[in-house]
Amino acid sequence: MLSANRIVAWFMNLFNPVAVRMGGENINRRTLDNVAKSGLAVEQVTDLAAGIVKLIEARKT
Repeated sequence: MLSANRIVAWFMNLFNPVAVRMGGENINRRTLDNVAKSGLAVEQVTDLAAGIVKLIEARKT
C-alpha cells in the first residue's frame, strides 16, 4: 500500500519496477481507495507499519 508520507511514497514509486520484477507485486497500490471503489464500506483502518501496511476492516453494503 502506498504510504501517505510523501517522501516514503516517492521512494516506493521509484522502487516499484524493481519490486515487480523481483516479486511480481506492485508496492505502490492505493489499496484503501480500491476497497472503497469496490462497493465495500470501510469500517476501520489500522496502521501496522509506518502507513505502508494496514489492516482494513470493511463490510458489504
